[in-house]
Amino acid sequence: MQPVDLGEDSALTHVAAQRRARAALARQLQAEPLSWQQLMLCPLWVADPAPARDALSALSGIYWLKASLRACIDGRQLAPLSRSVGVGLFRAALDAPDTPELLARAPRPLLPPAHTIVSYVRAWGQAMLLWGCVHELQARLAHHLGWSASLALLPTVGSHPAWAQSALEQAHAAAPALAAPASVTPQTEPVTPLPTPS
Repeated sequence: MQPVDLGEDSALTHVAAQRRARAALARQLQAEPLSWQQLMLCPLWVADPAPARDALSALSGIYWLKASLRACIDGRQLAPLSRSVGVGLFRAALDAPDTPELLARAPRPLLPPAHTIVSYVRAWGQAMLLWGCVHELQARLAHHLGWSASLALLPTVGSHPAWAQSALEQAHAAAPALAAPASVTPQTEPVTPLPTPS
């Protein structure tokens, strides 16, 4: 009897899961005129249910706005945002270390009141996720997902590329812990989106 190579079985299981995810993505985007190559470049989270995408958007926005959120001393203002992703993930995001050089490049916009902070942070997260896609897919995915308003934020995200890269990688690494986990692939290489036209 031949020994079973569990490593190979695991790899085959992973490949099968990736194929199923790509098939689900193709069904989700069947109304969009995408080539197979474009479909292969499309992130898997696009096919996730809306609650999972909303949670991933909020988490991405938290990492993007980390410097402003850390500076906020009003716990009541941050409470709705903390609840949107879970207190543990929210605290972990704010406590995630950054180099002084990277932190110096962080955006620091003023935060809105508590009743709009979740939608505000989520919009920035949507822009972050779109920024992480190849340029040719950004507008199509924004339209498909109902995120068109977040396209206006892409130039600002693109003006902080080092911070955006770090924030997006941290959000993707933390995403599996969300209550409604998103289909993210761990970033093994830097995200290299094409520049957004000005």
